Order: sequence, then C-alpha cells, then structure tokens
Amino acid sequence: MSLSTNWLRIALNTLIGLIGPRLPSTAVMAKADGLTAVYGDFAYGEARLIARGERAKRRPKEDRFWSQVALEIARRQGREIGVKGADRWFREARAIHAHRYACGEGRDLR
Repeated sequence: MSLSTNWLRIALNTLIGLIGPRLPSTAVMAKADGLTAVYGDFAYGEARLIARGERAKRRPKEDRFWSQVALEIARRQGREIGVKGADRWFREARAIHAHRYACGEGRDLR
C-alpha cells in the first residue's frame, strides 16, 4: 500500500467515524455468519469466549477482531450490550406496571 493510499484510507475511516458507526469488514461478517450457522442463539457467547481467550494470550489484534464479531452477532440478534439481565427485567416490569396503572388495572406502588 502506497503512502497516499494509506493516507486516503485513514482519512476516509476518520470521516466515516465522525458520520456514524463503521461497517463491519467482510471477514467479521463471514465469521459472524459461520458462528451463527453452527451455534445459533449461542453464537454471541462463543464469540465472546474466543475473544477472552485471545485476550488471555495477550493477542490484542485477534481480541479486537473477535470482539467485533461478537458485536456484529449481538447487533443481528438485537442484544443490548452492557445491560445486566436483572436491569433489563426490572425495566420491563416497571413498563408493564406503568401500562396497567395507566389502564386502571393496577394500583400505584408509591
């Protein structure tokens, strides 16, 4: 890769980063497809395990790659990253209660 091509690539990635999230690479998409085909709903967990293994081996490039694969799988599955199950459950329970209260089916918990 020549110096001018490399500079152009960096400039485009910077502009894309300012505009919005970067699109995953074809390698990331292919690995996400493969893991999803083999593991189904458990593909996200498998990708996270692989990323943690690479991190334990002190291989940051591979760790980043597998983390990107996990994020792509999470995006496809509609997962919320960084939200614990109890927090998600509490939020859903409060929403159900608010709906019932608004419809006159429940009572105020305050």
